[in-house]
Amino acid sequence: MTKNNLLEEIKSGNEKVFARLYHEHRDAFLSYARTLCQLEQDALLEIYQDTMVAFYENVVSGRIRSFESSVRTYLLSIGKYKIYEQARAEKKMVRLDDTYLHIADEEQGNETVTDELTVGYKKAFAQLGNRCQRILELFYLQGKSIRQIMQEENYENENTVKAQKSRCLKQLRELVKK
Repeated sequence: MTKNNLLEEIKSGNEKVFARLYHEHRDAFLSYARTLCQLEQDALLEIYQDTMVAFYENVVSGRIRSFESSVRTYLLSIGKYKIYEQARAEKKMVRLDDTYLHIADEEQGNETVTDELTVGYKKAFAQLGNRCQRILELFYLQGKSIRQIMQEENYENENTVKAQKSRCLKQLRELVKK
């Protein structure tokens, strides 16, 4: 069955095709998800189900009309972001461009650092200037958009904010390497 036929079958409500698709990609998804995080099997299955629901809704709503990649690649992409969203919601990860950092868990007010990389990033972050710390905090920790940062911090335009954020990340990475 071609990818376009698959989409049409799902859109028309063919539950057998969707069920086959669900089972066909489940194990590959779970294997991939285990490389991204250390969540329990039940949590990974829930994320997979959420991923399949998102896929189904995208097909039925017409947001997906054709694929440039494989169905599996599309599902893994949706799932990856769902995993990161859950980890961010639980305050276990912070995204810095394509790098996701595990941040410390809080236990009775004492911070327990479990990852050496996190320690390095925290030390490097403390060495950054106030302006860089502010931009990175606004973007990565508070989830503000480039436009919101531009307005809140009185930058001239969005490109200036993007360039500043890029320079700050580069500086942070260089400090971590030291």
